[in-house]
Formats: sequence, structure tokens, C-alpha cells
Amino acid sequence: MHHNFRPLQREKLSKGKDGFVAADFATTEIRGAVPLNPILWFHQAEERMYLCVYQHKNLTILLVIPASSLINGEEGIAHVKRHLLENASQNIVTVEQKLSRGWGGENAYHVGGYRYILSDPNRKVSRASPPGKVITLSKDSLLALNRLRGEIDLEKSRAKRSDPTHDKDYEVCIRAKNNAWIIAKISRGKELYMAIEKGGETLLYASTAVEKFSNRYCEGAFSAD
Repeated sequence: MHHNFRPLQREKLSKGKDGFVAADFATTEIRGAVPLNPILWFHQAEERMYLCVYQHKNLTILLVIPASSLINGEEGIAHVKRHLLENASQNIVTVEQKLSRGWGGENAYHVGGYRYILSDPNRKVSRASPPGKVITLSKDSLLALNRLRGEIDLEKSRAKRSDPTHDKDYEVCIRAKNNAWIIAKISRGKELYMAIEKGGETLLYASTAVEKFSNRYCEGAFSAD
């Protein structure tokens, strides 16, 4: 099986029956027309990489595989594709459904009734209420939230110096001048900051609101054990 090396041309790319994108086709006596994967040349590494592109509805998955890691070239790639489809098909469908259902443009991460910042440094994931929603917070709420984040950062730095091998968990809930609840929770490295501007509500209400948010949007990461 032989590749014709040339710059990738959009009009030459096609989607195969298996859902993967092919850059060309090779003809064999046994299998007939066989789709060939795009190959990338990494100049700095001076290495060829196979580019596997899989599409399922609105979800696109890119796999970049070093040619040197494969024994049989295209046959090895075919094995990787089969393994992906056999073991991850249901997960791919689930992820695509969640993304399609949950994406809402600039307000994608808006949660009614909440103004929040959520981050998971270990997984390099973060999200927050959209700017258009954050500006609805009062000045007192924003100042209290920023001050609390600064204090938590200082505490984290002190804890890191005393024991760099362990992340310390924190839970702080304060009342701002405007009676808004300002909340910070850190659990296993994940961080959640929240402002709830319902001054007439109790601390129990604020705690319950955080619990509901955690269970619904954070897989229970900040819920009470």
C-alpha cells in the first residue's frame, strides 16, 4: 500500500463508512478500495504522524499517532480505529448528546440563579457564569467575592509551603454588606466560588443551593459526604 505525499487538500478529504476521514484510497486485490489516513510531517521532531479524524454528528475527535509507534502502518491504524469504535462508541454518543444539548453560545455555562466560577486545575478545566450575567451582581458582591478569592489563595500558598504533597480542602461562607452569600469550596483540588444575592435567605438555603449545584453540574465534587 503506497501513499501519495502532497499537501492536504480539502476537496480530496472524504468520510468513510466507519466515520473516519480519508485523504485518499488505495486499491488492493483482496479488499478493493481501502481508505488511507492523512499523514502529517512534524518538522521539529522530523517524524511522520498519522492523523485520524472521527466524526459523529456534531462531535469531531482527532488522534495524532506517531508512525514509528506502529509496526504495520495502515494495518496498525485500522486496529486503533476498531479498538476506538469497539470500546468508546457509547461514550462518544453520550458526549455528543451532552454537548449538543448543553451548548448555548455565549450563555453556554449560565445556570439560572447562580453566579459562579468553577475550576479543576488537575484536568485543566474551568468554566464560569458568562460576563453578561456576572455584571448583574452588585458592587458589594463582586468586592466580597474577589476579597474571598484572594484570602483563599493566600491560605493555599501557606498550606502548600507547609505540606506540598497534599491539597487542603476549604469551605467558607460569608455575608457581604448587601446580605449576599459569598461561598468558596475547595475539594481535592477542584475550586468553586459562588455569589447568591438573596439577602433574605438563610445560611441553610445557601448551603442547600451549593449542594444542588454540585450534584447537578459537578458530579457531586463539592457535596457533603
